Amino acid sequence: PADALPLLAQAARSPSRGPAMRAQRALTRLRLERGEIDAAVAAKELQAVRANWRGDRFELQILRELAQLHFDAGAYAAGLRTLKEAALYLADLPEAATINQEISEAFQGLFLSERAASVPPLTAVALFSDFRELVPSGPAGRQLAERLAERLTELDLLAEAVSVLERQDKETPAGV
Repeated sequence: PADALPLLAQAARSPSRGPAMRAQRALTRLRLERGEIDAAVAAKELQAVRANWRGDRFELQILRELAQLHFDAGAYAAGLRTLKEAALYLADLPEAATINQEISEAFQGLFLSERAASVPPLTAVALFSDFRELVPSGPAGRQLAERLAERLTELDLLAEAVSVLERQDKETPAGV
């Protein structure tokens, strides 16, 4: 409804922190849905909400949404770091049981899904290097490395392609 924005804005100014943070989150989501802000601005606003609310399932929801906004804005490393923070700081929550799987799927999706085409090749190399612990072992890791090497070869970045494959070979156990 048209009157939702002013009401949410008013609620976001509440002296009670819990309702204020929930209203700010809802306000940010509504403004994003209406196209009034982009994913990068929404991420900054949600980061402010997160800074004011810690340690429960609401923070986990914020972190998941924040990670998705980072991915949508092309800030892939920030999205992965955000999910890793959720796994580290909120692991005791039952709702966080699947977070490590989400991180793995998000990382692999950057290389193996349709989204891979939107990741600039040098960004992909940086992600591959910076988040090595997320590269799966065995055939899945080899496939990921090969896909990245193919993209680098298409751009005539042969040395980088060879480096990616050599690094994966060194880290893959013999016989796998």
